Amino acid sequence: FTRNEIEVDPQGLPMDVQFKATTQAVVPTAGAVVVAHFDTESIGRAAILHATLPNGKPLPFGSDVLDADGISVGTVAQAGRIVARGLKSDRGVLSVRWGSEAGKQCQLEYTLPASRRGADAFQVMNVQCREAASVAAGSTVHHHGASEEARQ
Repeated sequence: FTRNEIEVDPQGLPMDVQFKATTQAVVPTAGAVVVAHFDTESIGRAAILHATLPNGKPLPFGSDVLDADGISVGTVAQAGRIVARGLKSDRGVLSVRWGSEAGKQCQLEYTLPASRRGADAFQVMNVQCREAASVAAGSTVHHHGASEEARQ
């Protein structure tokens, strides 16, 4: 009886699904075939958002991006790029915070195209982060083509 590690590669998994764990330890008996179950969960949709402030400058690097429930869906990367994962609806408002003061946070509105089950690409769009009152009045979201491969 020897302990063995079984690992599953998540490459090729749809963007809206993730494994709860990718490794399992098993101890098979001599000559046995082992069946291992790997649980998955639907995590919502994913999108790449190119976000700017109202003055056209990118959002501050490292800013937290939260959904309407206050759950983190991403972090602002270089040039205001956000890889948002776990978006629970096709439309919504995300809050971006880089400080606790009113001038160090904003909201952006997104609208994703109709979901394609098992799609293996992120939706890519340009969005502008605005003060909360401006988002309520409405904003424009610009889509980039159909999609961009997740590995880019």
